[in-house]
Amino acid sequence: MACLRGRAIPTAQTKLRLFSDSAGHCNRSECRKPLFSEEGQGDYNIGELAHILAAQDGGPRPEPKLAQEHRASYSNLILLCPTCHTMIDKCPDEFPDTLLRDWKLRHKARIAEAIGVPSVSTRDAARQFLEPILRANRSIHEQYGLDNDYRENPEAEEASIWKHKVIGQIIPNSRKIILFVDKNIELLHDTERDIVELFRQHFDDLVERHLGDTEAVSSRFPPEMDSLFVGS
Repeated sequence: MACLRGRAIPTAQTKLRLFSDSAGHCNRSECRKPLFSEEGQGDYNIGELAHILAAQDGGPRPEPKLAQEHRASYSNLILLCPTCHTMIDKCPDEFPDTLLRDWKLRHKARIAEAIGVPSVSTRDAARQFLEPILRANRSIHEQYGLDNDYRENPEAEEASIWKHKVIGQIIPNSRKIILFVDKNIELLHDTERDIVELFRQHFDDLVERHLGDTEAVSSRFPPEMDSLFVGS
């Protein structure tokens, strides 16, 4: 996944942040290729974390004064497909660091715009926005989640489908919920804010388990989220 030239290897948390911000697509504006396999086509991801400034002196776009710890930082990495990663490193003069940073910023802006998170003025309006997203996640969990009978068989077809659903639907939906709630935080009651923080932890654990380097058990979805913004 990461560029292995030099010792500038990003942390698991940095990897998670890059995949999260990129919504699982190549950041090159002319590419935007999905980096995860489609359902029924195996289980893989082809995303590569490319260094904007070289991972080591003498590499593509070198900057000798750049500290080692900064070479593997979020700000010095961009998520690309293998083709675009190879291209920028073989022709570094055609792809300077300013261009790569522009790709990254523009891609993140497109994701935010595509998500279409609104500001609303009432709790009823907030509920109308959230309810179908929560219902979609709940339906996926009920049909494919680990609480079903196949949970003792990690090789079951349902387990593979569940992983695809989590990455392709539940994680993006949950990210949208968090963005929406944060944007309309003033409409929440105090007790609801505590519930949202539990949900935020659940989301972080879900991302780390399915996109990170750990098989740690995720915290449970707080069921009170299904009643968020209900009532005056």
